[in-house]
Amino acid sequence: MVGFCRTTYGYVQLNWPQHPLADKHNLVREHHAVFWQDHRYSEEVRDLLVSGQASIHHLNGRRDDNQIENLELRLD
Repeated sequence: MVGFCRTTYGYVQLNWPQHPLADKHNLVREHHAVFWQDHRYSEEVRDLLVSGQASIHHLNGRRDDNQIENLELRLD
């Protein structure tokens, strides 16, 4: 079972050790997981996120609104 928490900045993080986007603490930002899944688990998207070359932004500014329509990939 995957647990979740909110960061002090308002992002939702999932405790998901097996996820390819999990960090060293086994946490995955929910908006990263949603965007990556919607893009058919693209290796390119994964590599951009893991390397820090891109970020996922919330179009409406609400960091806990992780509907795909609210998410946009931006190159850093």
